[in-house]
Formats: sequence, structure tokens, C-alpha cells
Amino acid sequence: MANEWAMEEVQHGMALARWAKLADPTFDFEAAFKRFTDGFKIETWRSKSLRGSRSGELVSRCIVETGTSSYYSARQGRDR
Repeated sequence: MANEWAMEEVQHGMALARWAKLADPTFDFEAAFKRFTDGFKIETWRSKSLRGSRSGELVSRCIVETGTSSYYSARQGRDR
């Protein structure tokens, strides 16, 4: 289940990269992604959330996913 989620998250990033490239042909996704990954390290070895409780982190991630889904749905309807 977690592996499927991870693959979907990668697909979201690639879709967003395509949108950005359409909006700005000079956008360099690879360079932007490298800057992001160089500056943002996830401590995967931790057993507890750094942001509070595990349930609080789950709720915040659900909210982000809902917002992302709403954004993509709105874009899709606009582009038809």
C-alpha cells in the first residue's frame, strides 16, 4: 500500500512538472527538483512524528491531498 502511494506521489510531481513546462517553457524541472531535494531531507529513520502526533500528521496529509485533488479537478474542468 505504501509503495503504491509513493508511486502515485511521483506521478503527481511529474504531472505538475508538465503543467509548469507548459506555462513556462524555460522552467527547468530537474534543476528545481535538485534544489528541493538538496534542501529538504526526510528523516525516514524516525519512529515518531516531528510535527506532533502520528494522527495529526495523517490529518494534515489528508488535507493536503484533498486540496491537491481539488486543484487538479478545477484545472481539468477549466481546460476542457
